Amino acid sequence: MLRITSLAIYNLTVFLLFYFSAFSQNADTLRIHYARGITAEKLKTHLVIIASDEYEGRETGEKGQKMAANYISEQFKKSGVNPGNGTSYFQYFPLNTEKENLKTSENVLGYVEGTDRKEELIVITAHYDHLGMDSGRVFNGADDDGSGTVAVIELAEAFSRAKKEGHGPRRSILFMTVSGEEKGLMGSEYYTENPVYPLKNTVVDLNIDMIGRTDARHTDS
Repeated sequence: MLRITSLAIYNLTVFLLFYFSAFSQNADTLRIHYARGITAEKLKTHLVIIASDEYEGRETGEKGQKMAANYISEQFKKSGVNPGNGTSYFQYFPLNTEKENLKTSENVLGYVEGTDRKEELIVITAHYDHLGMDSGRVFNGADDDGSGTVAVIELAEAFSRAKKEGHGPRRSILFMTVSGEEKGLMGSEYYTENPVYPLKNTVVDLNIDMIGRTDARHTDS
């Protein structure tokens, strides 16, 4: 059974706010304040939708993947996160299926501009596609990587809120959920070959994958 909790994301948020933010006073209090906005209940609300049967396993290029892309972009917009690809949240890329029919998929990009070091970019990624369906069985992909996807959604909201209230990050942050990972890292490869922001200005990419549960050997760590 998948256990998605807010603890790992809470700790990650505190770290990111510590490392990338420009709080001038009461810094620790502010970091904790924004991190606490990420709750297990909010993560679960997103995950129940992303990993539902309705999304048909989010196979790249198929209906469920498109639904997930729209859901993620809607959450970015709702949180006040700017479109990460100019005026669009989507970066489209072509893909060839086994049937040799040309289709497209899309990465979903949200952007929070930094302050005094805004030319430097932090990228936070997770892949939102999964394996789709087989003989009527839905591979829901709650952990792989619905868990990482909803973490990106909530991190984007936390940083957007901090910025609105005058406590935004020093460096700019690109929140990017990529597609085509299960097909061979297609979305992330396309971005690196067609970057929206110069790669020379990109400081680091923090990728979040399969954080929804622990196995028996790691129950305490």
